Amino acid sequence: MNSIFFVILLFILLQALGHAYVLLFNQIAFLRYTLWLGVFIHEFSHFLACRLTLAPVYEFRAGLSQGYVKHGKSKIPIIGNMLISLAPLFGGVILLVLLFMWVLGLDWNAFKGLLGGKTQYFWGIRAHWDQVWRYFLSIDFGSWRFGVFVILFFNVLAVFNPSRRDLKNIALGLVFYVLLSLFWPVLESLNAFLIFVLIWANLILSLATFFLLGFITLRNKLKSAFFRKLTFLKKRVK
Repeated sequence: MNSIFFVILLFILLQALGHAYVLLFNQIAFLRYTLWLGVFIHEFSHFLACRLTLAPVYEFRAGLSQGYVKHGKSKIPIIGNMLISLAPLFGGVILLVLLFMWVLGLDWNAFKGLLGGKTQYFWGIRAHWDQVWRYFLSIDFGSWRFGVFVILFFNVLAVFNPSRRDLKNIALGLVFYVLLSLFWPVLESLNAFLIFVLIWANLILSLATFFLLGFITLRNKLKSAFFRKLTFLKKRVK
C-alpha cells in the first residue's frame, strides 16, 4: 500500500481523537482556564511557519479561547501554505518531545536510545519500554517541574489539531500532494516522516484522552455519591 494512504488514515484518526480530547478537556475547569498557553503555542507555530516560508505577517493574536494570525501567501508555491496551516501539528510534536526530555532529564541521544535505535526511532513504534518505565518512576511527581509539564502537556494537546479554517486552507493542496505522492516516489521519505509524526501524535492523544475520560468518570461518580449522601442526610434531618 502506498504510504500516502497510511498518512491519510492516521490524519483522519488524529482529527477524531483531537475532537474527543477537546470535548473532555473543556469539562475540566482548571485546565480550561489555562488554555491561553495552548492557543499561544498554536498561533506561534503558524507565525513561525510564515517566517520560514517567507509569508508576510500582518497581525498576531492569542486570546484565552481563540487566536489568529493574519498573513499573506507564502513565496513557496503550494507547499508553503500547507506548512503554515499544518504548523501546529509539527510544532506540537516537537514541543511534546522537548517536554518529555525536560521532565525526564534526557538529552537528545538518550531520548533516541529510548526509541530503540535509528530504524525504530524513524517509525516511532518500538521502544525500550523497560528504560521508559525506569525514567518514568524517577520523576518527582510532587515537584514544580512536573506540575509545569502537566499544564503545558494538556494545553498543547488541546490545540494540537489544525483548525477548520486551516483544513479549508490546505484542502486543495492536500489533494494535489496526494496525487503527486502516487506518481512521484521521491515523496516516500517525506511521507515516512509524516507517518512518524502522526503515529506519535495519535499515541499521545489516545493516552491523554483515556486519562481525561477516566478522570471525568471518577469525578462524576464521586460527585454523584456526595449528592446522594447529602440527600440522605437531609431526609434524616427532616
